[in-house]
Amino acid sequence: MSITPDAVFQFGNTAVAVVPLPLIDAPTPTMLVSANNWLSPEPGSVASVIMTRAGDEYATDLRAAVAQSEEDGIPPGAAVPIRGYGLADEVARQAVINVVTTVYPIRGSFENRIPASPQTVYAAVRNGLAVVASVGAPGTSLSLIGVRPGYGSEAPPVMAAALARALFDHLTSGVKLDGVLICETDPSRRALACEALAAVERASHEQPETEGATATATDDAAEAVGLADHESEGSPPVLWLSRAQVEDSEELYGWPLPDWLPLVAPREPGKGFGLPLSAMQAITVLNASAPAPVPGTALPDGVVWNPAGASRFLQFGCGWLTSEIEEAKSEGNISVALGMVHLLIQVARQWHETEPLGLQPLVQLATGWFEASEVFRSIDPVQAVGSAYRGVPFARAAATVDPENPHACLILGRYAVFFNQTEAARASLGRVLELAPGSPQADLASVLLESLTMVRSAE
Repeated sequence: MSITPDAVFQFGNTAVAVVPLPLIDAPTPTMLVSANNWLSPEPGSVASVIMTRAGDEYATDLRAAVAQSEEDGIPPGAAVPIRGYGLADEVARQAVINVVTTVYPIRGSFENRIPASPQTVYAAVRNGLAVVASVGAPGTSLSLIGVRPGYGSEAPPVMAAALARALFDHLTSGVKLDGVLICETDPSRRALACEALAAVERASHEQPETEGATATATDDAAEAVGLADHESEGSPPVLWLSRAQVEDSEELYGWPLPDWLPLVAPREPGKGFGLPLSAMQAITVLNASAPAPVPGTALPDGVVWNPAGASRFLQFGCGWLTSEIEEAKSEGNISVALGMVHLLIQVARQWHETEPLGLQPLVQLATGWFEASEVFRSIDPVQAVGSAYRGVPFARAAATVDPENPHACLILGRYAVFFNQTEAARASLGRVLELAPGSPQADLASVLLESLTMVRSAE
């Protein structure tokens, strides 16, 4: 298929071309398609044409993806890869990546649409590109998002600028994609795309990237992803239990509560003990496979704590849970690992709230989300990417609090490797080797650096 692009831009190692072609006919192994929170294609939309051509198996996979989501559907900004099935014309489609940008309050109804915001478009495009990299595809295609009347919260030039900025920020961060096609059959939309991409390119030349500029850009990116994430980052709800209920937990929950689970002392004397609901959820997942208390280890002071004096136990809990997650993963016990990861994140979040400016809680929270992405990687790539994006702001914050800390540099480097940001990964992991030679952190950094070298050699 011979295509003459209207314009071609070079963002990092990737060529971004604006082409006069319907998105569904783009000769790329993946494509990003704007979707709503229920993955229900609207009549006449590109998503509808894709579902018709892809067939029943594709529609079944869409329904299965929504069935795993929350009550409000898939959150805006998320990227959901679905196999291409019947879309294999001249090239086999590895995946159609549905990027969620619009929201409908009621499933099955296309009324009361909540249009895409520029922040949502930014997050959705970056999440979509991350999925493209995670499946190993060399390129992808997409159309302008949120430019149809009623589908964007801002004017078309603003929505196009958000998409262009997402492409630029993601592709210039070390991601290795051969090409991205922006497909539009309407000449005015192609002109809009060209102007938005050219404006981003001009801005990059007019303001050379410095350490300060980089920090601002990454902060903006983190803020955009955060705005697209509608989940609360606060502490989990607390379920208040009396001492007798805690002691009789076998009758209440089916088996005794492990001794290591955190109990929060209430502010109101005599009310009882509090147990984060996330712990209950983790118990449900772990069920009879619940671990025993740590052998040979005395529980620290403060097993029952108030938020002002919880740091020691929180730190103990995070360290122990992390080691248990590794053991569960090595044994292939994914259900136990998932339960542990869920609890680790909640405990780390409690620790972070106890010490908002503490380096260790930030590193632990970033590590918790990274562990979540690692566990999800083999069973749900979408949640793997989503978990990683939620941990990135904490990793960056830790590196900001103490850029000379090897733990902070290591977790930042691990995220860079996950998102194929090669140069950033080399910088962070190399710093670990300089700061803590011979340490366990340096050993892991060496392994990760070697993996980058092997990838580059293979290329």
